[in-house]
Amino acid sequence: MSDENTFRVCVIGLGSMGMGAALSCLRAGLATSGIDLSRARLDAFAAAGGEAVAVAATEFDLQFDAALVLVVNAAQAREAILGETGIAHRMRPGGAIMVSCTQSATDAQALGQDIAARGFLMLDAPVSGGAAKAASGDMTVMASGSEEAFCSARPGAGGCRRQGLSHRAGHRAGGHGQGHSPVAGGCSHCRRGRGDGAGRPRRHPAGHDV
Repeated sequence: MSDENTFRVCVIGLGSMGMGAALSCLRAGLATSGIDLSRARLDAFAAAGGEAVAVAATEFDLQFDAALVLVVNAAQAREAILGETGIAHRMRPGGAIMVSCTQSATDAQALGQDIAARGFLMLDAPVSGGAAKAASGDMTVMASGSEEAFCSARPGAGGCRRQGLSHRAGHRAGGHGQGHSPVAGGCSHCRRGRGDGAGRPRRHPAGHDV
């Protein structure tokens, strides 16, 4: 039986970026689980101290406060979150889901609406920095979402804390600010954008934010 007072995070996709994010969450002291189709990756994360690992969220006997979805595209993200075995079945009410994948603003808005209909919050959070920065906890997250979503993503209650998702005071939802978040993979920069998806960074063909 899980401790209901423990803030729990699930990282979906333990590839080069996702593994770095998951390990950064562990270094930040968060109870972190991982999902991946590769048994080798699951075993590696479990050996590193992951609380639990699985190929599908519904295998867990846990409830999560936040999830970080690091998959390739919008279709994979939607399936990983809202599919028959998706993480929505294991989220606590009001939990935050950070979606880090390549998707259009239209797809991000539609997914956010469907997640909200299930009683959860979404941060549209594309990442950059590559595998090396992900592993060192230095990747950049360009996060867009409501004030409530940012607050929910903080590990634990009680305002802006060093180990949580912090931001500059006075910004309304959809404004701009910067902060640090182990839930965002221990990113060194977590820049807030517009909650309507219009603030998503454009992608250079080489994969860089422009």
